[in-house]
Amino acid sequence: MIPLPATGITEGFVGIKSGKRFQVGALVYIGVSVSSADIRLRVSKLAAVDLAKFSDKLLDDYLSALGEFKIGNVLSVTYAPDGTPALTKIAEHTAFTPGPPLP
Repeated sequence: MIPLPATGITEGFVGIKSGKRFQVGALVYIGVSVSSADIRLRVSKLAAVDLAKFSDKLLDDYLSALGEFKIGNVLSVTYAPDGTPALTKIAEHTAFTPGPPLP
């Protein structure tokens, strides 16, 4: 997920694959460094999100802000008037509901 472009929207993320909006997201480890160029390339291939609305500064600020959190943290995002994303930890990790016991 990436932050929504700040065009009157004050909070939330958008899914890269689906284009759906989400209020919160969990920080996960993917095994490689990610840059704003990587996000642009991925988004351009999927076309679920309008790339023209995303500035490199927005994506760079977002990636920098992620460094302040740990893998598994559940985050929300709000936007300053200038469009800068502000991430907030709302939970240490996602809630886990165990399934039925195995035989």
